[in-house]
Amino acid sequence: MILLDAGHGGYIEGVTQTPGRGIYGERSSFSEGQYNRMIVNMIAFNLSTLNIPFHIIAPENYDTPLFARVDWVNEIASKYGPVNCFLLSVHQNGFENPSVKGFELFTSFGETQSDRYAEYMAERFETRFPDRQKRWYVIGSKRAKEANFKILRSTKCPAVLTEWGFMTNPQEKKYLLSRQGIQDQSEFLSCICQDIQNKITKNKL
Repeated sequence: MILLDAGHGGYIEGVTQTPGRGIYGERSSFSEGQYNRMIVNMIAFNLSTLNIPFHIIAPENYDTPLFARVDWVNEIASKYGPVNCFLLSVHQNGFENPSVKGFELFTSFGETQSDRYAEYMAERFETRFPDRQKRWYVIGSKRAKEANFKILRSTKCPAVLTEWGFMTNPQEKKYLLSRQGIQDQSEFLSCICQDIQNKITKNKL
């Protein structure tokens, strides 16, 4: 079972639910939460065409509290078995320095199944996007960063959080909002979810 989590809240009646997670102006805006929802919905559609089971965590536009999202994940993981589930949390990044850019992967602290999935994702990303910057935190062969994010540390099943690019970097923002950028992210993450589900089914990786 693939569990899809769109980080942060979307729009309700034209108002973003997480004003600190985006770039907002009088004529144009980039809401991370709304963008994440678009990507997650595209992944969900792609998985549905392949008959791959999935569940969108907190599909509403409200900024559902983390504890509620974690409880939802754990309820589904308990139903299907933690080893039979994989949680993908979709995010975009931001930083005060506009020159910072790149792709990042995060897992919880310690060695878990999440790390094996993250390493597989990193290998595939390097092959698929050789020219994009990778913000790896390499310890031995490990490229994913470890973080104390609740969606990673408190969920029962393997979980990986992606930061596809930096909204605050002008070049990456342009890429993220482009048709190519949207297609790249949604198709890559869809393929990853398909591969991981196949590995779960075959009890490999």
